[in-house]
Amino acid sequence: MCGFVQGNDDEFDWSRRKESTPSDLTGPSFNHTTGNLTGYYMYIEASNPRRPGDNAKLYSPQLEFFGNMCLQFYYHMSGATTESLTVTVSGNLVFFARGDKGDMWRKASVNVSAIEGLHRVTFEGVVGSSFTGDIAIDDFSLTAGSCPYGKFFD
Repeated sequence: MCGFVQGNDDEFDWSRRKESTPSDLTGPSFNHTTGNLTGYYMYIEASNPRRPGDNAKLYSPQLEFFGNMCLQFYYHMSGATTESLTVTVSGNLVFFARGDKGDMWRKASVNVSAIEGLHRVTFEGVVGSSFTGDIAIDDFSLTAGSCPYGKFFD
């Protein structure tokens, strides 16, 4: 999990997976990195026993921030009842997406200007009203400088 740890202030955990999620009509069929079944991604499963509004948090290790930084990752939000994905840096909102984004991996490029020092990046997925709402993430990176075409919200 590349140093990421599960939250203990949430209702359930993110899962590591390489093939399709167990639910039909939701989630990716493979990871973003290789586009096949040789790599892994992290995702939240919206099926039973999950309930609407349940959340799962995944925390990065402490990362060094200095000046303008480019936070990038890929996300997959497919399914009729997909709820939301929130990304924060030390509690400050830097990315938010809600709803069905189609059966594809999308790239998020976020310009972050945090106080110099160590900060955690948190990914929080929230379950929607039914099982058709898995959310997945892959290929996280943090680099110095601004993102080309960076944005804050999807």
